[in-house]
Amino acid sequence: MARTPTSARERAPGVTARSPVASRVAVLKLHDVAQALRAILDAAVTKKLSVTAALERLVDIEVEATEARRLAGRLRFACLPTPATRTASTTTPPPASTAP
Repeated sequence: MARTPTSARERAPGVTARSPVASRVAVLKLHDVAQALRAILDAAVTKKLSVTAALERLVDIEVEATEARRLAGRLRFACLPTPATRTASTTTPPPASTAP
């Protein structure tokens, strides 16, 4: 049987002692799932959702978060011009001299 973290130092940030599942999910670095776990479980109980439906919601949350992180990473490394460089390059050139 796997050992569960017992001290606050061993637990992931924001995870309470009453949620060992959330702690294990956070160890797997599924932080968005860990944050949504309590709400999804409460909704599953009140709406009488199946275990499969609750798990699908949790997986959907993690997929959306992962896609958002990947997009942010791609945009960060895409070397797109920042607003400051775009405004500098779109300034009008000085007028041509009219020397005879």
